[in-house]
Amino acid sequence: MSTDSARARSGSTKISRRTARHTPYPARRRNSARSPSSAPASAMDTAAVQERFARLQNGSDVRGVALPGIPDEPVTLTPNAAFCLARAFAESVRDKQSDKKEVLIAVGRDPRLSGPAVVDAALRGINSTAGAKAVDAGLATTPAMYMATQFEDVQADGAFMVTASHLPWNRNGMKFFTNAGGASKQDIKALVTRASEVANEYGMDESTCFDADTPLPETSASAAVDSVPLVKEYYAKHCQEVVRNAAMNRYEALTGSAKVPAILSSSKPLENLRIVVDAGNGCGGFLASEVLAPLGADVNGSAYLDPDGNFPNHIPNPEDETAMASAVAITKAASAHMGICLDTDCDRSAVVARSGAALNRNRLIAAMSALVLSAHPGTAVMTDSVTSNGLRDFIESLGGRHVRYKRGYKNVIDKGVELGSGACQLMMETSGHGALAENFYLDDGLFMALLLVGEVAARAAANPDAANSADFDPLGELVANLREPVESVEYRLGIQVEPGSDFRPVGEAALESFKEVCADMASSGWVLEDENYEGYRVRIPEGDDGEEGWALLRMSLHDPLCVLNVESDKVGGHETTLQILKSALLEKQVALDLSALSS
Repeated sequence: MSTDSARARSGSTKISRRTARHTPYPARRRNSARSPSSAPASAMDTAAVQERFARLQNGSDVRGVALPGIPDEPVTLTPNAAFCLARAFAESVRDKQSDKKEVLIAVGRDPRLSGPAVVDAALRGINSTAGAKAVDAGLATTPAMYMATQFEDVQADGAFMVTASHLPWNRNGMKFFTNAGGASKQDIKALVTRASEVANEYGMDESTCFDADTPLPETSASAAVDSVPLVKEYYAKHCQEVVRNAAMNRYEALTGSAKVPAILSSSKPLENLRIVVDAGNGCGGFLASEVLAPLGADVNGSAYLDPDGNFPNHIPNPEDETAMASAVAITKAASAHMGICLDTDCDRSAVVARSGAALNRNRLIAAMSALVLSAHPGTAVMTDSVTSNGLRDFIESLGGRHVRYKRGYKNVIDKGVELGSGACQLMMETSGHGALAENFYLDDGLFMALLLVGEVAARAAANPDAANSADFDPLGELVANLREPVESVEYRLGIQVEPGSDFRPVGEAALESFKEVCADMASSGWVLEDENYEGYRVRIPEGDDGEEGWALLRMSLHDPLCVLNVESDKVGGHETTLQILKSALLEKQVALDLSALSS
């Protein structure tokens, strides 16, 4: 997709002005207000504040506890912390665009209970920055916030989404964007350092900056904040355009005809299709009401479309069994052609085929691989390290190249970007995160779901008589040749070290012992994968008919544990593998807690 085709085609920008509410959480004490201080905090205080901001970094975004209420989880993402982070981001964007008199920073949020207060503090932080102006995007999605930097009628210079994805109700965070893409780990490291400097400028020490009751700084900026209906006026129309283009492009690919049928070029290309959405009370309800229904789809039977930060029905998370069971249930109940399951901020998705089969994890990657390899023969498909052997075979059968990389969606996407669009068009993690080169390499699970909606529409248009049959299952057909494991298990094995000590050397030693065990089993056909970007993965023969299992041991980036994944093509196969591994690792006296493994 070109930049132009990705931009909304709506008229003039609809921006209104409101006065920032500065909603407290909880109510703030009315202490003396602060402005930039002529007496910065002491060196000791500065170091403490810097360390507290550093703790808010979560890879390539910011995460923290934003509301009290859970024992032993004190508030860490306070209004003052949000103020400092937002100002630091605004300064960074401004400094990189010194030719501009004023940069525009858009802020959106998910429905979390702490969202309004975090956003209000952030808006004030932005507007306190010389040469920066805030615009409130209201309830939004993470992909929409990036698109705010692309839409011609918005043209934000920077944007961020206030969200903590699927984490519990008391958490919140920030995901940052410029028109160059999402922030990297290094960007966030620099951001939290800069935020601590902002706190120092305002004379905040640890006790004030990270106390939820401390009032925000006094600034000379106006309390009035512009707002923009980003999702309803711009992003929803963009999503409609994605569906239209996907349906027409796939119709041509499926039929070989450039003559598009009338229904796909009409205002209702999804007419006669039933598509249900389970938004889990996150931000994704608009997909049913503002995207699919206007395109003609029957969305009756959709569930939990209203945003509710209590998440009263289930956690919005395509990896969660309860969430997927809910999406499957509403798809079956509505006899829908497909169902869509979204996470809180819509950067992850899963879908449900007409048969009721859940397409997440390996199945979702397979479905997207089929679409992308049809349009880009021979391209590489980049995934995380825990995908199945069957997915490898599926991708290769379609003429693609499967590259397994590390866990972590940003790792997967960045590796694909490194290869370039000529070599890698699709990057996906089994969690439901994914990016396509044609979509700015944006982590955008909703975009993938929209492409699959287009697939259903294209196949229905190509064979309208079959579309009325209960056997019409286009998404199921996409992945019909995917060989799936009979058994798949994951174990988290604690690294046995003294509390507070560095677990990495011990974990690395355990990985080397695992490698030695695999080498010792070479006579039984065990083969270490040539490409092991994360830990060690071994292929394990399981019979004369080509059955094959695998095992992967990798170390957690942040926690003192190693993760063992085992898959098997045979019933009971994973137990056999576990017995061999546990016995051999005990003999080597590895410092891992192996009690979870079968004896």
